Amino acid sequence: MSTSIHPSAVVDPSARIGDGVVIGPFSIVEEGAVIGDGTVLDGHVIVGKNTKPVSYTHLTLPTKRIV
Repeated sequence: MSTSIHPSAVVDPSARIGDGVVIGPFSIVEEGAVIGDGTVLDGHVIVGKNTKPVSYTHLTLPTKRIV
């Protein structure tokens, strides 16, 4: 599985991104976040520090912050 990060997304270099993850436009993955295999982040999703979505999660909450 290939990971896909939209060019407008911002991903902190310390974030751990699993296999097959899709990060949509204007999403933000902050320092310390862990994104499980197969997770999909739709546009405008913010994954905060110390957040760990499990594998195969689909986050689609525009303008919501998950902390």
